[in-house]
Amino acid sequence: MNRILFLEDEPHLHSVLRRIARRQGWEVVSVESPSAAREALEHIQEIDLILSDYALGQETSREFLSWARR
Repeated sequence: MNRILFLEDEPHLHSVLRRIARRQGWEVVSVESPSAAREALEHIQEIDLILSDYALGQETSREFLSWARR
């Protein structure tokens, strides 16, 4: 099963994205902050796709994704 990480700070969008992805057969990891996403990536070895909100408070998704690529 493919695994997707959703990084979104709005709870309503979390719910919608999770339902859509699960219906399509994805295993979903859903977090609300870049720090939670980093923690998830440190504990979960295999993430196939990251979908992130652009504006994340103190950090942009571009900054987070640059970190995640390492």
